Amino acid sequence: LPPLLLQDALEDLRRTLAAAASCSGSPGRDKHKLCISGAAALRIEADARSALPPKSRLELCTVAPHGATEQVLATFSGSAREGGWPVVVVASDAVTLRERGARASAPRWGWRLRATVQRWATPSEDKVLQ
Repeated sequence: LPPLLLQDALEDLRRTLAAAASCSGSPGRDKHKLCISGAAALRIEADARSALPPKSRLELCTVAPHGATEQVLATFSGSAREGGWPVVVVASDAVTLRERGARASAPRWGWRLRATVQRWATPSEDKVLQ
């Protein structure tokens, strides 16, 4: 294979292997970021065990530039097994997750979200010509 074609094939393989990311709730952290660089759209799915205590919710938000307000794209509550955690497709390579509401006094499993690439961003013309 010509070197440029080989390099492009290897880059595509590397990108495909890194096409998933996950994030879980952790004690003491109310805000999390989930990102896959180079994605034009992400598909966000909850682990079937995800569950929040009553009066709690997890907000899926846009990643806002410094000082800007984040927009809430989806809200998760209750138990994923009971249908409170739908699959969400976001037109971005990153989202912010914010935990809101009451903290559980009893132990709970918590939550875990997995992002996969729904669509890759098209590289700019300059990048393709390099």
